[in-house]
Amino acid sequence: MNKQLTAKVMCSLLCAGFLTSTLTACDSQNASSQQISAKENKTEETTSSTAFDTETIEHTRNYYSKQVHTLEKKYKEAPDNEAAAINYAEALFALGEFSEAEALVETLMKESSPDPRVLYLAAQLSYLNGEYEQAEKQYNELLDTAPDTFGQKAQSGLLMVYYQTNQYSKSQELSLEDDDPNKSLLDMMQAFGTSTPYDMDWNGKEQTSIPFTITDPLPVIPIEVNGVKMNAVIDTGGSSLVIDQDKAADLGIETLSQDTGTFAGGNTADIGLGKAESLKMGGIDITNVPVMLGPFDGFADVIPEVENIHAIIGTNVLQQFIPTMDYTTGELVLRPRDEAGKSQLEKEQKSENIAETIPFTLANTHFMFAKGAINGYSDLNMFVDSGLAAGDGAGMILPEETMNLTGIPMPELGDAVGGGMGGNDFQEASYDVDSYGLGDLQQENGRGYYFTGDTLDMFDETGFVTDALISHNYLKQYKWTIDFDAMTMTFSK
Repeated sequence: MNKQLTAKVMCSLLCAGFLTSTLTACDSQNASSQQISAKENKTEETTSSTAFDTETIEHTRNYYSKQVHTLEKKYKEAPDNEAAAINYAEALFALGEFSEAEALVETLMKESSPDPRVLYLAAQLSYLNGEYEQAEKQYNELLDTAPDTFGQKAQSGLLMVYYQTNQYSKSQELSLEDDDPNKSLLDMMQAFGTSTPYDMDWNGKEQTSIPFTITDPLPVIPIEVNGVKMNAVIDTGGSSLVIDQDKAADLGIETLSQDTGTFAGGNTADIGLGKAESLKMGGIDITNVPVMLGPFDGFADVIPEVENIHAIIGTNVLQQFIPTMDYTTGELVLRPRDEAGKSQLEKEQKSENIAETIPFTLANTHFMFAKGAINGYSDLNMFVDSGLAAGDGAGMILPEETMNLTGIPMPELGDAVGGGMGGNDFQEASYDVDSYGLGDLQQENGRGYYFTGDTLDMFDETGFVTDALISHNYLKQYKWTIDFDAMTMTFSK
């Protein structure tokens, strides 16, 4: 039997119940010439003569590799055939080959009246690359030119743009059907009225550093929510400020909308969306803070060293800054997300030993993806989730398909232990991996983690295949800085 593992503390919040815009991931730097490109993994040719049906097929790398292989042949046989080009671009997008899809879309967008499918792809790519002003224009054009066929998708896209750019007041212009997966997010944003989210007072500080209370099994920092002191886990797998739902009443946080969240092993739980009046961290005062309310049962078992953990600092909070997760010194550094903050970062990095700077994209509300490699297979789509802690030093999660692709045998599974938002109603195991990591930043002789359920089945949330999840035990080897304007991650030692 495998060693018992610390159960997943917070595997990305997946949020499959209410955040399902069809967005996607990033295109990274070229991998080493010794690595084998996953997209070149030989597969049998499909005989389908039409574009794939995203509603009925299995969303796997193997399937979309076949589609790309077939549709590329059709496109090369008839490069002037617009339908063939669009089908090929959509398959590339689903596989995660975004630079190639973007090149095709750029050509197709030169038409005087681009096909709505092309315009939709263009808007998605703009969004993923953080080009929100361009994405807003493209979604609005799509809404004007194809309201019957792409109206809801265009409005969902605009909703995400307004979410990322803190333009909640613009959401008043939008309308989604009651059964739309983004309806609860829209309701929450509209409930903000004219209030600006994340209104910030630096109190004269140029930047701030917040020491970790602990670094392992996950980094924890002290914060205040609505004047109440508590501890918070830092987790890029979470979307925003996440609050223990049992504490919501004590904090005076009202639920503005409700839905269902999906967590580790496929477990589900009711979640709420609301607003905290204030968040204080590192001497910075932030008002009008969007919150998610979820179950925190089991956190005390996973992190017994720290009491009073009732919050999670997710990606959308970090996104208000130029943040550095400095695992080497054990602190979270926050800089203003403006020219002054960028200047501060440039000065600091001149004296750092930078290991690699890796492009990333941001899908849906908070899913950060970068390209990476496992056992020599590159071009893999890796979700960067700092909030997963597993035993045996495991630094990544793989679905069974990626394990098969990279030659990793399935280990013997045991019942999950521990807790967190994922619960423990699933099986798990760890295993050896020769090499893995983001870009060319590979770690040798590592450990991986597997758990049962719809492991990393995030297609509905991202619109592309997820090959792996990179987690805390990988990231903690570095000083990790995220630039949400340049859309790059910098890793220093």
